[in-house]
Amino acid sequence: MYFKNRLQGILEEIDDLVDTFIAKGQENPYLMPGYTHLQKAQTITFKYYLDAYAQMLLRDKKRLLNAINIMDENPLGSGALAGTTHNIDRQLTTELLNFKKPVKNFIDGVSDRDYVIETLSDFSIIGVHLSRLSEELIIYASQEFQYVTFDDSLSTGSSMMPQKKNADSAELIRGNSALLIGELNQILVIMKGLPLAYDKDMQLDKETFLPAFDHIEKMLLIAKKIVSTLKINRVKLQKAVKNGFLNATDLADYLVKKGRPFRDAHTVVGQAVLFAEKHQKALEDLTIEELKQFDQIIDEDVYHYLNIQESIHKGIKKEML
Repeated sequence: MYFKNRLQGILEEIDDLVDTFIAKGQENPYLMPGYTHLQKAQTITFKYYLDAYAQMLLRDKKRLLNAINIMDENPLGSGALAGTTHNIDRQLTTELLNFKKPVKNFIDGVSDRDYVIETLSDFSIIGVHLSRLSEELIIYASQEFQYVTFDDSLSTGSSMMPQKKNADSAELIRGNSALLIGELNQILVIMKGLPLAYDKDMQLDKETFLPAFDHIEKMLLIAKKIVSTLKINRVKLQKAVKNGFLNATDLADYLVKKGRPFRDAHTVVGQAVLFAEKHQKALEDLTIEELKQFDQIIDEDVYHYLNIQESIHKGIKKEML
């Protein structure tokens, strides 16, 4: 009952954070670099970037709803492990306590804590998602990127260096995710060698899930405040998209549409990128003559693919808008 009640609050906080992601994305639908290996890869939108985390949290919500559904069994009447000689109405107590059904097996009803394990596992997954978001926002807020700026209320200065603005709120989310993983490991280790039915070790489960609930609630609330107050630097994002040959894959797609095998297109684009780097140009700034030296099939229509503002409207890419 305690779990069911507290998890309802967690579900509401997840919904609030998802809504915050969506709202912030709609306010800032700007183009930005997408990364693999922390290197610029292809163009995405800030809206689509935030939506990735929204989708993760929506799956997290499904996991918690599934956990609630599984644990929604009434153990009342199980006794120590063998029920009771009293002819109690288990269906009535189930309805009064707002459970879905009575437990089928008395021993199982008192001897397992898999509902704790499953909930803390779900919390750990949420924590990992929020930790990844926090790490990225810390990077994006750094002087090296400057894509975003944290609100002053969620940042601190340095005790020694007056110029510093540290994203402490995101760092604490990142740190608390480790505590959630630790609490999951604790309950797993507590339960791993216990014989049926009840053992006193089980009372230590409170030391795992009580702090875990507090940690996940704080993390979700802080994440919501971070995202809702985050300032997006559109100019920096535009500049970042211009550099790094983010349209190289679009050029390869163009060649494939012209009939080239992708392996050949990949080689041609690699040569074009090396040429552009050598001459300190972007791919879209190369002349048609310069591009044709790599493949004569290239024509003027290539610029519709090299222009990032245009190419993002092609194919299923437009789903990112």
